Amino acid sequence: MNRSKLLPTLGLLAVSALTLAGCAGTPTTGGNDADGKKMITIGVTQIVAHPALDATLVGFKKALTEAGYVDGKNVTYDEQNAQGDQATASTIAGKFAADKVDLVLAIATPTAQAAAQSIIDIPILFTAVTEPKEAGLVAEWDAPGANVTGTSDLNPVKEQLQLIKDVLPDAKSVGVIYSSGEVNSDVQVELAKDAATELGLTIKEATVTVASEVSQAAESLGDVDAIYIPTDNKVT
Repeated sequence: MNRSKLLPTLGLLAVSALTLAGCAGTPTTGGNDADGKKMITIGVTQIVAHPALDATLVGFKKALTEAGYVDGKNVTYDEQNAQGDQATASTIAGKFAADKVDLVLAIATPTAQAAAQSIIDIPILFTAVTEPKEAGLVAEWDAPGANVTGTSDLNPVKEQLQLIKDVLPDAKSVGVIYSSGEVNSDVQVELAKDAATELGLTIKEATVTVASEVSQAAESLGDVDAIYIPTDNKVT
C-alpha cells in the first residue's frame, strides 16, 4: 500500500474540515468577530513540548493563515499541552468535547488517541503520528472513516538502516532506544527488525518509560556498531 496517500497536507484538511463544520452549524465557544461572522475555535492538544512538535503547530497556523483564517480575527486557538501525561491528555480532550470547539488538532499519537476516544462529533486532525491504523485512529490509510484523519510521519526505516551499512559496511549490530509505551515506536522497531534481517544486521533493544532514562538505556546497549532512534516522543 502507498501510505503517502493518507492525506496530502494538514492545512488543506483543516480548511476542508472547518468548511464542513461551518456548514453544519456546529455550536462553538468562539462567538462572533467584529463583522458579526462566526469566530472559529480550534482546540490544540499536544503531548509534550518538543521542537519538532512545536514546529507542526507553527506550520498548521501558517497554512490556515494563508487560507484566510487569521488568529484573533476569524479563528482562535485553545492550546493545551499534556506535559507527557496520558491522563492529562484525556482531560484536555474532554474539555474540548464539552466546549464544542469547531476543530481539534491532536499533535502526536497519545493525544490523538485521547481525542479520538472522547470526541465523536467534532472533526479531529492528527499530525506527528507514525502509524494511525495500528494506533486505532483510522480504519485504513487511504480511507480513514469517522471524524478522525490526519498526516503520518512514518520514517523510511529500511532506507535509514541501509544508510548505516553504506557508512559502516562492516556493521553487524544496531542498538535501538525507544519508548515501550508508544504504538508509533513499537511499529518502527518491528519495521527495523524486518529490515535488519534483510541487511544482515542484529537489533539490540533498550526501552524507556520516561525521558530521564534515555542515558541509562544507551549505556545498556553496550558495544554496538550504531544506534538507531525512531520517531519517539520521549527519546528524540
